[in-house]
Amino acid sequence: MLNITPTGTFTPGQQFVLFSGAGATNTGNFSSLTGSPGVNMAFSFTNGVLSVVSTGGGAPILSMAQSGSTLNFSWSDPSFKLQSQTNNLITGLSSNNWFDYPGGGASPVGVIVDPAKPTVFFRLSQ
Repeated sequence: MLNITPTGTFTPGQQFVLFSGAGATNTGNFSSLTGSPGVNMAFSFTNGVLSVVSTGGGAPILSMAQSGSTLNFSWSDPSFKLQSQTNNLITGLSSNNWFDYPGGGASPVGVIVDPAKPTVFFRLSQ
């Protein structure tokens, strides 16, 4: 058994080499892992490497609250990021021109409402 006592913040995709060398390439994993890296994440151990993996956890919920001229977006799953697109009224929502919103890699994110851009769309993406 490998008992992990996490401290700090983890993100899916992180890897930690616990063993290396000829013996580490065997598939003899621990019989069980205890400890959690956080919400909708788990630890996985293979060939000497401890990895942080996403457990999916279903669709994340994107929450929004307005305070004056700022939209405050928040979500609970740290494996997601905020994306946006701005189009004219005729184009509307498009499926292929999303971009990562500046600072949208972690919740919460404040977005200033710009009256010159009346059609801005937001979504969460992994």
